[in-house]
Amino acid sequence: MNKFFDKTMAEGIARHESFMTLVNQINEDPSVLDTLPYEMLVQVNAYYDEECRKLENHIRELEEKLTCMKAELKEEGDAA
Repeated sequence: MNKFFDKTMAEGIARHESFMTLVNQINEDPSVLDTLPYEMLVQVNAYYDEECRKLENHIRELEEKLTCMKAELKEEGDAA
């Protein structure tokens, strides 16, 4: 790969790691949010919105599986 891509990739990884460190700090001490500039708050908000969406989807999938499992158990009970 070319040097520009390698450098860009490395910078992107470093930014991601730095951002995740910030998220961990916020999780430990939410008052960290009070020290952030508006632009960073927007990014943090977008991150948590995405994480919330993922959790909501996961919950929905689990609820669907549970419903199927309940139906299967009911069918087994009716068959017995």
